[in-house]
Parts: sequence; structure tokens; C-alpha cells
Amino acid sequence: ADAATHGLCEGHEREAAALRALLSEAQAERDHWRGRADDTGATLDATRRDTARDTAEANQRAAEAEARERMRAFEASQLGLRLEAESLELKRSRSEAEMLRQKVLVLEKEFHNLENASASELREAQHELERERQKAQLYDALELEIDSTVMRAADGGGGGDGGALQLAL
Repeated sequence: ADAATHGLCEGHEREAAALRALLSEAQAERDHWRGRADDTGATLDATRRDTARDTAEANQRAAEAEARERMRAFEASQLGLRLEAESLELKRSRSEAEMLRQKVLVLEKEFHNLENASASELREAQHELERERQKAQLYDALELEIDSTVMRAADGGGGGDGGALQLAL
């Protein structure tokens, strides 16, 4: 930013020097015409008109150059202010981005923790389900064996044991 401002200032100084040189040249020309006017009375009125016109043009150019110089100085200060504001915005954005990166890291860690806990709970639930299946299979097998025993006892002649089994059931 300083290099850009410095470059603008140097450009303005060169332009101002050139304009001062033009002004100096115009003033020298005016002085020349005044000297000739003193020497030659016949061309006095024409010389005065030319000198007045040249002076007005030089003054106009000088005023325009001064206005351009003021405008460029204003633009340079505005650029400096804008650069400063953008620099602050960049710092704020970087800070916010870092905060968001940290938040993402925390959330990723929490996600992995939840994922691991969920996987552990799922494995435990699957083991419990398998134990319950095994119990159910055991109960089914016992029920079949009891049914088979009851059927054999019932087919076996209706003796005392068959009645006892029926009462137990």
C-alpha cells in the first residue's frame, strides 16, 4: 500500500513539476510580449490581448492541474482507507475461519466418539440378541422333548406315570 501511495505521489510530483514548468514558460512568454509592447506601440493592443489570453489559458491549466492533484490525493487517501478496511476484514475472516476449523475438529471428534459408542452398543445388542436366540432355541428344544415325552407316555398304555405327567403339566 505504501509503495502504491509512494508511486502515486511521485507521479503527482512529476506532473506538478511539468505544470510549473509550463506555467513558468507561459509567464516568460507573457513577459516577452510585454517587453515588445513597450518597444512597439503599434502592436500594443494585439500583444495585450495575446498576453491576456495566454495568461488565462496558463492559469486555467494550472487550476486544472491543481484540481487533478487534489483529486489524486483524495483518491490516494481513499485507497489507503479502503485497503485498511479490507485488511481488517481479512483478519476478521481469517479469525472466523480458524474458529470454524476448530469447531469442525471438535464436531468430528464428537461424531467419532458417538460412532464408536453406537458401534459398541450395536455389538452388545447383537450379542444379547444372539443369547436370547440361543435361549429360545433351547426352550424350543426342551418343549419338543417334553412334547415327545408326553406323547410317548400317553401312547405307552395309560399307566400311572402317564397320569402323573398329565397332572404335572
